[in-house]
Amino acid sequence: YDLNAKKINEPLNLSYKAHVYQNTGVEWNDVKLVLSTSDPNINNHKPEVLPKYLNFTSRYNSQNRQEATKRYDYIYNPTVKTVSGTILDESGSPLPGVNITVKGTPHGTQTDFDGNYSLEISGGKELVFSYLGYNTETIPINSSVMNLKMDENLVSLEEVVVTGYGMANKSETIDSMLQGSASGVHVSGANGKPGSAMYAKVRGVGSISQGKNLLYIIDGEVVRDMSLISPDDIATMEVLKDADVTSLYGSRASNGVVVITTKNTTSTGAVIEEGITNLRFEIKDPYTIKTEEDVTVIEIETYEVPADYVYFAAPVLNENVFLTAKVTHWEQYNLLPGEANVYFEGSYSGKTMLNPYATKDTLTVSLGVDPNVVVKRNELKDFKSKQFIGGNRILDKGYEIEIRNNKKTNINIVLMDRIPVSQNKEIKVEDVETGNSEYDTEKGLLTWKLNLSPSESQKRKFSYQLRFPKYKSISL
Repeated sequence: YDLNAKKINEPLNLSYKAHVYQNTGVEWNDVKLVLSTSDPNINNHKPEVLPKYLNFTSRYNSQNRQEATKRYDYIYNPTVKTVSGTILDESGSPLPGVNITVKGTPHGTQTDFDGNYSLEISGGKELVFSYLGYNTETIPINSSVMNLKMDENLVSLEEVVVTGYGMANKSETIDSMLQGSASGVHVSGANGKPGSAMYAKVRGVGSISQGKNLLYIIDGEVVRDMSLISPDDIATMEVLKDADVTSLYGSRASNGVVVITTKNTTSTGAVIEEGITNLRFEIKDPYTIKTEEDVTVIEIETYEVPADYVYFAAPVLNENVFLTAKVTHWEQYNLLPGEANVYFEGSYSGKTMLNPYATKDTLTVSLGVDPNVVVKRNELKDFKSKQFIGGNRILDKGYEIEIRNNKKTNINIVLMDRIPVSQNKEIKVEDVETGNSEYDTEKGLLTWKLNLSPSESQKRKFSYQLRFPKYKSISL
């Protein structure tokens, strides 16, 4: 995808593209492509749920377990040449020393102390992530940034591929389609010349209709010039000539009505056909796809997507401010998981990943960092104190967050921070001041939803006190 956000008060421009490549050994010269969301490599047999018998562990029953298969959300992207990312455990802590290899090759690397890695891709389609005590993960190379949270559950990911092609056939003309659509229909050119506007009549109608053409209804609308529609765009055609037709459409339908339903097409001319379990995009223009070569980029559709733009900042982790676009009713765009190039206010701002399968009501897209919105987090010296009372150590902590809007328009921003949550009864978190935030007591998360005018600054403060045994230490 290409995502282009020109201004935060305008719709998001989304360009839907396909990367087509083939390794058949045969050149595809001037072929008509059909891009499908189905994958012939997926096992289409429904699962059978067997009884779950409990017994003491043995080699036999440990090798005959039924494991759940996760839905595959990733697609191999042959344009990716370098992959980087961060590997975390279930709690969100970085995992150092994770082995990452390109499947089928000797190329690999390991994560550093912070769980980060970078790897050049050469000759493979999948990355294998392995770490002692965790299940090995095999994921198609789908993006230049691939982050992963490793856990004890078996996760397997499949590749959804673009398949299918066909030769373009010579289309029927509309007049020949209409000529054979019903008995008694006669079609001719208005002036007898090839390519002229059509004139059609139904044999046997009364003299009141003499000189009148048929009435054409295309997708529910009256159309006068049928020469403007391509026969390739017609899904169904029906000629109506019963008496009830005039009661529906009036005297203009006295010579008969042609009801036409067109195929669902995109702005680029691609035809969308919705099957029972998949979507097919029939590309309008033929393409030549060489074998064993780089991908061919085909634009399927461009949408103007209404979006709510919301900034997000979490200065406890990162003092950059990120712009996000929230899209509702995203199901109508027929999105698939894929990497997106992001453009903001006329400049390229990086890549992001669109995964509609992991989305519920709202699709949230990260559009990158906006340097015109600044956030700063400082520890308050007035709250920075340490003392001992009896056998306990007392720590007072306080922070101030300042955020400034240097843009020329109003912005909405979600600001987040956190207060520690004790997992030990000897560690007490007391005297919590949340600074009028939405406070999640179970997770310790603070959330502020702010609106800033141009050149406006706002500050938020919060504080807490820690009490724990003086002979022990904690990590903040």
